[in-house]
Amino acid sequence: MTPFKAKICAEGTRGNLRITVPVSVADQLRETGFRPPGWAKLHADGRTPVFVVARFPPSRPSVTCTLPTWAFGDLQPGTTIEARIEDAVPYRARTSTQKGFDWLPLMDSDYLATDDGDDLIIHSRHEEPFRLKRFPPAAALWWLLGLYQAEGSKSKNAPDWTLANANPALLAAVLPTLETLGIPRDRQYIEVLHAKGQKPSDAEKVFAGVELRVAATRLRPGRGGHAGVLHVSKSQPLLRLFKGALAMIFEEGWQWPSPEAARDYALGWLDGDGTITVTKTATELRLAGLADEHLVLQTALGTAFGWGHDKGTGWINNKQGTHITLRALEMLNLLDAGAFNFSMSYVRLLIAFGDRAIGLVSGERWGAYPRWGLVDQDSNLTKTGEAVCRGYKKYEPKIERARQLKTTSPHLFGVKGTLLPAAFRQEKP
Repeated sequence: MTPFKAKICAEGTRGNLRITVPVSVADQLRETGFRPPGWAKLHADGRTPVFVVARFPPSRPSVTCTLPTWAFGDLQPGTTIEARIEDAVPYRARTSTQKGFDWLPLMDSDYLATDDGDDLIIHSRHEEPFRLKRFPPAAALWWLLGLYQAEGSKSKNAPDWTLANANPALLAAVLPTLETLGIPRDRQYIEVLHAKGQKPSDAEKVFAGVELRVAATRLRPGRGGHAGVLHVSKSQPLLRLFKGALAMIFEEGWQWPSPEAARDYALGWLDGDGTITVTKTATELRLAGLADEHLVLQTALGTAFGWGHDKGTGWINNKQGTHITLRALEMLNLLDAGAFNFSMSYVRLLIAFGDRAIGLVSGERWGAYPRWGLVDQDSNLTKTGEAVCRGYKKYEPKIERARQLKTTSPHLFGVKGTLLPAAFRQEKP
């Protein structure tokens, strides 16, 4: 396009700036196929080119472009700049044949996405370009999507990607996960919430291990104890992509792309809103949150581990959420998958599995085992029973340590969300 001189004008009451493209240049732009409104690439005043939205308002004689303040905020209305404009279509990210999860199909129409190697650069009208791995590592992505569904802000009015939890170890694990998605730590920060009657400094100490800038410490609204709120700054594009991905997962008839994706989503969700509770008669996986979340989690557990109503798993819905009565093999599934790596639910799960399996391992064949599918009618081990026995031998040292912990530190048991001691942390599969 022909270079032109443009005068910067003030627009609206928020200090926005705009320029008007001369009619002759606008005509050249239309000849390339451009039809406003649409994205255009603006070269101006010797600066790095930026992508802007070009419009043709009925009240203007020609195409106008709103200049993003983050790039032109140092200029004043009345200033004249040298500019050149071209259609952004050649710069748009293209459909890829690479297999796996791709952010591009979920991109909101308010944004323009361009390629930069393996990254997407997401351009918006009001914020600096946002960089994101186009094809993120699957395990990190699905785990974080599950956790965000459980603990992230999905409000229509949410300005940024935010995730809240009381467990500092869990929040600390999110930081490198975000980095694998392309979000550097300098875009992350934390707010610390303290309970009523708690010293702000005491709440800050709880989250000292989350190695991020503390932007604010404030009283937690409503009821509850201390919590940390993890933010990604200027992340409206990321928030919309997450909401789009979650909406896709919640679509009727949607299928998990793989058992591994279903497993990782389930693990993330359970880290946020799941807990293991041992009663006098059963070991239960208890789910907080909303009923529709539980239905999605049910499909994830079914895809990952083969769980389902036909397997005899007890799914009980009540005002406190969903309670799933766990069999020995289902407990082993969760242990092998690395579930509850941040809370004492892992220790409770170890003890419950050990108590359930030890009789089978020691040779007992009492009446309930055939009903659970661990032995047949002749008291011979089934394949499921053999798997449980192998699992017990695998986890026996940890089970014994868990039992010792219950004896020496009973105060760690019985409270939801209690931090798992570092000695019990697991390596993710």
